[in-house]
Amino acid sequence: MRLPSIERLASGLRQAPHEYRPSLLVFPDISVDAIARDLKVVEKGKESGKLELPTSSSGSLDETEYAITERIFSDRKAAHHTLLDELKTCTERLTGLDFHGRLTVIQNAAPASVPEFRTEARQGRDELYRLRRTLLEHEQERDYFKNHNRLRRAPRLSSSVTKFFKVSFLVFLFVSETYINAVFLAKGNALGFIGGAAEALVFATLNVLTSFGIGLGGLRYLNHRNLFAKLLGLLSLLAWIAFAVLLNLALAHYREVSGALYDDAGAQVITRLWQTPAGLTDIKSWLFFSIGLLWSVFALIEGVFYTDPYPGYAALEGRVRKSHEDYRQCKNELIDRLRDIRDDASHLMEEAQNDLGKRRGEHTAILATRTRIIQLFEAHQDQLERAGNALLSKYRTANRQARSSSPPSRFDEPWRMEHSHAHFDLPDTLVRKDLDQEIKKAHDLLRREILAIHNAFEEAVESYHQIDDLIPEKPNGPPIKKSA
Repeated sequence: MRLPSIERLASGLRQAPHEYRPSLLVFPDISVDAIARDLKVVEKGKESGKLELPTSSSGSLDETEYAITERIFSDRKAAHHTLLDELKTCTERLTGLDFHGRLTVIQNAAPASVPEFRTEARQGRDELYRLRRTLLEHEQERDYFKNHNRLRRAPRLSSSVTKFFKVSFLVFLFVSETYINAVFLAKGNALGFIGGAAEALVFATLNVLTSFGIGLGGLRYLNHRNLFAKLLGLLSLLAWIAFAVLLNLALAHYREVSGALYDDAGAQVITRLWQTPAGLTDIKSWLFFSIGLLWSVFALIEGVFYTDPYPGYAALEGRVRKSHEDYRQCKNELIDRLRDIRDDASHLMEEAQNDLGKRRGEHTAILATRTRIIQLFEAHQDQLERAGNALLSKYRTANRQARSSSPPSRFDEPWRMEHSHAHFDLPDTLVRKDLDQEIKKAHDLLRREILAIHNAFEEAVESYHQIDDLIPEKPNGPPIKKSA
């Protein structure tokens, strides 16, 4: 989870400083020899000299000299366009740094992170308080239950391992009785052991599962303080005795009847139970009855002690423990969530500090590059002027050598090229003369907010723990009143 203010702070972080690549040769040098060959400076100088041109009194440039200067001016114009493009690129890079927007986001978003963090912590505290109240109510309910039922012991709750062994024992009873019954009933079944197993499965289900259910649901009420509940437990015990004895006697009689191959074995069993219930004639039948009754007793005891013997005590303690677990888990999750928010906010504020440092370094580099480009342009103009004079010198030397009259006096004067001066003042928003001071203020603000959000986290955790003091637990419950 991320706070809205931190999300705004993160949105301004730049993944790369810029997408521009510096040029190694902004204003490449021109070749005097190449231009001389291109314009045929020497040849034209000799031709003009033979014609005694320009005249000795000439005060202006002739055609060839004009072509040379125009070529120099053309190169100066191209260099000036290159300068404008480079300066535009620098301006775009400075604009892309957006110090104004970034500093504004930091000034607004960073201070808002702590109040948002505290709001998140208060919402968690409300949720934790509600769970704590629920836990207290369950503890009070348990204490009242213990007091009302005069219970001085802790509830007996089965662990997962204990429940596994109890269920395993119940399955053992069910499977073993099914097998034993199948062996005994296979005697008179036309399908042999398979037929006996099918009949045994029905009897085992009734004997084991019903006994287990009576022990779990009814017999435990013998431990209850209430007389009506005790009566229910007593009736459950009597019902189980009648059920277990009649079912296992019927099963033993069924073995004898089915062994004699009666067509109406079921009716014969009912008749024998009514007339002579104890009239088993085979010792194996009595053994069969005893084993079935013993397995029924085991299942009954397993039902009684599957959970706490006192009805309702284990379920109530289960609710209390679940409330404890819900409260503990909720508190841990809330603390972990606040810790994640704190770490994320601190990390992004540190990233914002580093980002400002990178932007500051790039700002300095761009201004230095801009100044260097302007200086290179001035130097390039000087080089163009020297190249122009060198070309004119080649032309005039060839002209002097070819003519018989004296050349114009201007041949001895150097040519001066008017320089184009780049006066491009940047807006104050891009130059930002107080940038270092503004960045220092932003760094100080971010450091304070990082410390503040850490303090807010500690306060939130402490407030969560204080809920335990505001609503203390009562592990031992209220004192139990002694009866007169």
